[in-house]
Amino acid sequence: MKKIFLSFCFIALIGAITFAQAPATFKYQAVLRDANGNVRANENITVNINIIPSTSETVVYTENHSVKTNEFGVFTLEIGKEYEDNFANIDWSSKTYSLTIEINGQLFGTSDILSVPVARYAEAANYNKLTNKPSFSAVAISGNYNDLSNTPDFADVATSGSYSDLSEKPDFAAVATSGNYNDLNNRPLNLVTKDSTQTITGQKTFTKTITAQNGIDSKTKKITNVGTPTASGDAVNKAYTDSIIANLLDIIEYSQKGLYDVDGNNYNTVLIGDQFWMADDLKVKKLKNATPITNASNNNQWANLGVSAYCQNSDGTRILYNWLAVSSGNLCPSGWHIPSEAEFQTLLDFLGGAEGAKSKLLNGGTSGYKASYNGYVKTDGVYDHTYSNHGYWWSSSSPSQDTTFYLFITTSNNDAHLTTEKSNKHGFSVRCVKD
Repeated sequence: MKKIFLSFCFIALIGAITFAQAPATFKYQAVLRDANGNVRANENITVNINIIPSTSETVVYTENHSVKTNEFGVFTLEIGKEYEDNFANIDWSSKTYSLTIEINGQLFGTSDILSVPVARYAEAANYNKLTNKPSFSAVAISGNYNDLSNTPDFADVATSGSYSDLSEKPDFAAVATSGNYNDLNNRPLNLVTKDSTQTITGQKTFTKTITAQNGIDSKTKKITNVGTPTASGDAVNKAYTDSIIANLLDIIEYSQKGLYDVDGNNYNTVLIGDQFWMADDLKVKKLKNATPITNASNNNQWANLGVSAYCQNSDGTRILYNWLAVSSGNLCPSGWHIPSEAEFQTLLDFLGGAEGAKSKLLNGGTSGYKASYNGYVKTDGVYDHTYSNHGYWWSSSSPSQDTTFYLFITTSNNDAHLTTEKSNKHGFSVRCVKD
């Protein structure tokens, strides 16, 4: 350790350390060199700081720093920051102090710390001990307006704050002080009031909800522009009532007469929302104009036909149609048609969306639609019975020459949805909806 100590020297700031005022903290900077004068760059060192009175060896403040010299061997300390409370207790006004520096446990030197005498005195000065103090007026001490001399004479209103003490007040209209609507000049007539009974003339537009606590008496006049009801407590318009009556008449008609196709097949019907649907799959074998639909019993025949065709299972209970029959516009009974994509979507939405609709659409579901898994016909004409856990129903919406939207329900998914995955060369079931 002795060799190491002897090989170090440092250059501190020349002269005593001085301050313009009693310090809160102060900076100390030095350059660390070896015995040959070479800087000790980028080196970790431990620096111990002691502050002692110049006339004594009693340490009044001490702190330690672990620092690293920079590339020029310089290190910088902020003295007094580590123990601020202890540093603040040093009585700088009564004596002078010295600073001792130890590096890596070895004493390197002592420097005097000087503060400007006037600043030291100001730090501990007491106003009452000053001589030749000025004589202040009473208001300088009390801060009270009444202790001022030569105060101005204010008008009464300046001290009373009362409008009545103002001079040359303007003459306001009666409404300015009464605040009464009836004191207004040129006030508008026929305003709607909250409490009184009124007869209101002309057309009025209300932007907020009107609550009729005792009902509305239209005096035999019409209430017009009533919107379509959406909640159970909404009023209904004539168009909505007419549609309900028409649906009821259809229900009565079809329950009494039934719905028949051109072949004489009778179909059940069901009202779902605002739509009238067949409750059975179509099984007609003629177009509406009595033109026979080709029975594609041969697989190659189905694949190569260019006319309306159907394919059926062995017992004839399931009949599936090709796209040419569906797109002819003559497949459903008169007054009924192949549903569009939008009409199928309306059905799904009314029944709770894709996932909510599936169980309601199937045979035994609450909607009465009674859908069954009928499978489909492949493009080569094969009626795929292995797909009897799938159901496919044509729509009339064809986004391209080769594809058409169809309703798809399967046992492997929990929803019913519209898709165009299979081409127009397949065969699907048909369900008609009323015009």
